[in-house]
Amino acid sequence: MTIWFTADTHFGHTNILKYENRLYKHIQDHDRDLIERWNSRVKPKESVYHLGDFGLASPAYLAGVLARLNGNVHLIRGNHDRFVKNKLIRDKFGWVKEYYELKHDKQKIVLFHYPIHSWNGKNHGVWHLHGHTHGNTHHGKSPGIDGLRVEVGVDLNDYYPVSFEELKELIEKWT
Repeated sequence: MTIWFTADTHFGHTNILKYENRLYKHIQDHDRDLIERWNSRVKPKESVYHLGDFGLASPAYLAGVLARLNGNVHLIRGNHDRFVKNKLIRDKFGWVKEYYELKHDKQKIVLFHYPIHSWNGKNHGVWHLHGHTHGNTHHGKSPGIDGLRVEVGVDLNDYYPVSFEELKELIEKWT
């Protein structure tokens, strides 16, 4: 099964439209399109690692969004994820963590909302996936890629989640 990564969806967050110049006039259009794009790629039983800033709205609204998304969604908490203390939404995620070290297909991956300059295993082929910067502080050879550190936020990925296989190809191409 494919595993997926994404960040910075900001469901329900009206101000994200102007802060990041997103292509939408209304947050309802934004959310509907992101849900459609997500579900066009992710199958119902696949794992999705969301690296923070899932949404900024009421827990009931965010629970409704999450109910419409395919996949088993795991959340690395971002700075806007204030809802995680609310049981209504927290329990709808596979888990919620601050930081996580994942191993998939023999590849070790450090997951965190924020970019880390030096992470566990950096000099031994371990990838670091993050969100948070919306592509605004990137200095690598390719947008979103700086060595083995890759930003997986929707702003850099045409508002779609990105697969492990796609990340592997990008990292091989740009490192």
